[in-house]
Amino acid sequence: MSLSFLMAYVEIKMRNKFSALLTAFILVLPLGSHAEAFVGGGIGVAQLKVDSGELIVASKDEKDIGYKIVGGYKFSRYLSVEGGYVSLGKVKNTYSVGGNDVTLDMKSHGLYAAVKGSLPFSEEFSMFAKLGAIKNRSSATVSGSGLTIDATGSKISPMIGFGMDYDFGRSWNWVFSLEYDYFGKVAEDVKAGLWTVNLLYNF
Repeated sequence: MSLSFLMAYVEIKMRNKFSALLTAFILVLPLGSHAEAFVGGGIGVAQLKVDSGELIVASKDEKDIGYKIVGGYKFSRYLSVEGGYVSLGKVKNTYSVGGNDVTLDMKSHGLYAAVKGSLPFSEEFSMFAKLGAIKNRSSATVSGSGLTIDATGSKISPMIGFGMDYDFGRSWNWVFSLEYDYFGKVAEDVKAGLWTVNLLYNF
């Protein structure tokens, strides 16, 4: 099964069901009698990759600082759920159209929820993968030849992620992680990804 087929399948299942996902996220929290709540955040490099098609690209700047604020519950060393806010940065591309420069300015952010599965290698280190969905909001401005067009929109997309955790132990309650999240299409012809270093606190 190809990644594109898997992403398309998940997107069909997730479309217009983000509220149901959040409801399930909330309802499952009381089920873990030994669950640990956690909060934290991360910062890193976001990329909004624009498919320019046949357009001639004069210049592009598709990477920016991105960040996230997260919270969730860890039911065991192997399973947790999380949700949060993510900023996917900005993009500024310039295209040559009929001898004129046309500039695209765009930014995107959203709310997400995901299930996280972990594979411990020791008391401190573990690898993990995540699967969930994001409801994002994007805004764009296209300007050139004395004209300016503004547009905004929102979209629900599947997300996947992977990374590594380092747990400092119960005496510290802190967890450091490095991860990559892929959010798929956040707008027509625009895909988003985010590398972050994160610090989480377990209660």
